[in-house]
Amino acid sequence: MLYLSLAFFMVLPLFGVMAMESGEVSPFVDEPGGPNGASYAYAVHLLAFFVAFVLVLKARAPRKAKRAVAAAPTLPPVHGVSPAVVDRYAVVCVALFILLTVLMLFAYGGIGVLTLAVDKSEFRVSLGTFGALMTLSTKWFMPAMFAALVRACADVGWTLPRKLMVGVATLCLALVGASWGFKTTVVLMMLPAIILVSWRLSARSLAWLGVFFVVNVLTFSLFFDQHEDLGVALEALLLRLTALQGDLAWYTWEKVVNGADTPGYLKTFLPVLGDGMLRQITGTDPERDFAEWASYYFGNAMTLFGGYPVEGVQAGVTNQPTMFAESLVVGGRHLFFVVSALFGAVTGYVAATLRCAIASHRHAAAATLATFFSFTILSWTLGNGFSSLFYLINLVGAATTYLFLRALLPRMRRKRAGPDK
Repeated sequence: MLYLSLAFFMVLPLFGVMAMESGEVSPFVDEPGGPNGASYAYAVHLLAFFVAFVLVLKARAPRKAKRAVAAAPTLPPVHGVSPAVVDRYAVVCVALFILLTVLMLFAYGGIGVLTLAVDKSEFRVSLGTFGALMTLSTKWFMPAMFAALVRACADVGWTLPRKLMVGVATLCLALVGASWGFKTTVVLMMLPAIILVSWRLSARSLAWLGVFFVVNVLTFSLFFDQHEDLGVALEALLLRLTALQGDLAWYTWEKVVNGADTPGYLKTFLPVLGDGMLRQITGTDPERDFAEWASYYFGNAMTLFGGYPVEGVQAGVTNQPTMFAESLVVGGRHLFFVVSALFGAVTGYVAATLRCAIASHRHAAAATLATFFSFTILSWTLGNGFSSLFYLINLVGAATTYLFLRALLPRMRRKRAGPDK
């Protein structure tokens, strides 16, 4: 599932670039589409990325996997944790999920988004500093804990109480994800669990997941975007999956080929220590000059670069420049594929480390890495910028999530083989 989701996020914008080259018009960039060779350049970007990804994956993963198998040549029916530990963890997990759901719906006001009393964009920007807890919960704690729960239950066996616990946890996760108003948040929150239990999917499972994804996106589109009927929602979804996925990538190639200046790149690493530190270092403030503030965040800077109004970005709208545009900004027209290969190597290293954690039944590490991949790596491929991997909220989220899971799901030490006492 990891490979499939990565391919989906990486390849889909190519169709958007092709649509722009065919003359599609996007409301997010200030030029109509037209042929400029961006499709061929994007194909080179994909080739460089995936070649480096596969090479790093094959170079690192087999050695680690063999080491894990050698350490435990005959695995017992229960891998890693005992049933009693899993049951205690399930209770803690569900209790925490219920608490976070109540906070999101009633303390933070997410119920207003679900009842359409509050606009989803207004809700997101109104959270401010206090939104950090729910951001961490949505992008780290809940998906990682849910993934570890599902994986641990699969290891020790499914009983009716465990199924009920997972069912309640799933409902809470869906409510929190839906409260943000994004179309894919619920899917992304479930993705780490799917990766941990189904590294490779059967054709049947893949078909069901595809149906779930389409139904989820269409339902949210009809509900939150207030489309008149299913046909309008399908048309909007098709536009979102094509032209609006590749418009800014196409636009960036157009500007780079013609020698235009692109947004500063190194400055996008300044926000890694948080907004407060960014204010101290640069003296910028979003209230005084939002355009300057946005220039330190790659996705926002590229959205403005594409010609989208500052007021729209300030209201929470961002376009997706994709990793291709980032490679162009860093490497230029002639060396972008080298940057693409470096990005592919980084992604391959994360995937290999995750696969080793799953193979050795390290639930805490596997769940944390799967969540990092789902929310941070995949967002990076769409254009959040390489610096987003090191944002303070991600470092804090990864560390606290791992330590919390490690405390709740310690690895069970198996006795060495020997004569019975």
